[in-house]
Parts: sequence; C-alpha cells; structure tokens
Amino acid sequence: LATHYGNKVGVKVRVGGNIARTNGKEINIPAIKTDVVENHREVIFGYIAHEGAHVRHTDFSVLRQVLSSVPKSQVTFVAGMFNVIEDARIESLFVERWIGTQSTLNAICEHIKSQGGYPKLSDTSNLPDKAIFFGLYYLQMKMVNQGAILGELLSDQEVDHLKQQLGTKLFEEIVAILDTAPNAKSTQDVADMALCIKDLLLDDSEAGETDGSESNQSQQSSSA
Repeated sequence: LATHYGNKVGVKVRVGGNIARTNGKEINIPAIKTDVVENHREVIFGYIAHEGAHVRHTDFSVLRQVLSSVPKSQVTFVAGMFNVIEDARIESLFVERWIGTQSTLNAICEHIKSQGGYPKLSDTSNLPDKAIFFGLYYLQMKMVNQGAILGELLSDQEVDHLKQQLGTKLFEEIVAILDTAPNAKSTQDVADMALCIKDLLLDDSEAGETDGSESNQSQQSSSA
C-alpha cells in the first residue's frame, strides 16, 4: 500500500521503525499496525504526503549548513525548531495545492496525539523542548488548520505556564517570530527564523540542550 501511494506522488518509500523521515530522495514511514489503526490508509498516505512535501519544497543543504554552523550543544534545538516551522510551511503549501491533503494530514496529527506524541507544555520538563512543542502546536493550528485537534494543548492555562517559564517579554518575542512563518518563502527563511529563536532562548537560558524529546512533528518527520 505504501509503495503504491509513493508511486502516485513520485517518491520511493520504505516502511519500518517509528519515525517518518526523508533524505530528499526517498522516504521512510513508520510501520502502521493496520489491524489496530482503523484509518491506517489515511495515516499512511498522510505520512507519504508530508514527506513528499519535504522532497518537493525543502532544501536539505540549507539545514546541513545551518546545523554545522552552531555549537553541538545547540544542534538538537535548532534542528527541532527548524523542523516544526518547515513542517508547517510545506504542509500549508500542499494543502493549498491539494485540498484533499488536509484530511490525511489531520489523520497523522490525530494518530500521533492518540499515541501520546503531543505532550502538554506543563508536562515537558526542559524549557527549550517546551518552546519547540509550543512552536509545533501554534503553527500547526495557525497554518495547517489543526486547531480542532491541538487546541487543548494551547489552552490559556498551558500558554500562561509557558509565559511564566519564559517571561512575558521573551514569550512575545518568540511568538512574533513564529507569526512571520506564513511569509516564509524558502527553507533559508525558515532556518533564519529558527536561528533567531535560538539566539533569543538559548542565550537567555542556562538550558542550552534539549533532553532529546523535542518534536520532529513529534516523531512525524525528520528533514535530514
């Protein structure tokens, strides 16, 4: 089934593990238990559409260059923040071009949420991770129309929690950068945004490293 869908969108597909990723030439999607996941066809096609969008729209050389330019202690954060911004950008482009993609992307979102892949900000111990998950939820709601699925994760209580952790000024500065995401025209624009947030957060925070739980669409996608 995955191979058939991959042929339809013109990419080579492999199945295995629990993370969706692409190297720009072929994609890997998680093994979905078709006897457990009722809407497995929608989820599988959603993963393929998402990774196919990376193949079509993401310049992987930009990400490699950016990650090689930052200290090792900041690589995980920059990669995570880059990925959630780029995910929103490429998914919004696909939804704009192929309206039916919305339902398959929603299927992925619902599937990941049902598997516990989207934690509350208040349940996330590491501050940089909180910022990454906030960026994920905020942009998926703002740019990919997933407020009905993710809205509870950005309740007033959850947002107030993050404001208290970051401070209102820093929180508002990060939101201001995220609000420019719909204007991003390229992978380089996204990388510049991720670096700006890194400069704000990691320069102002003693926590320079994430704990490794940050989201690449929370196990949905890895761009490199």
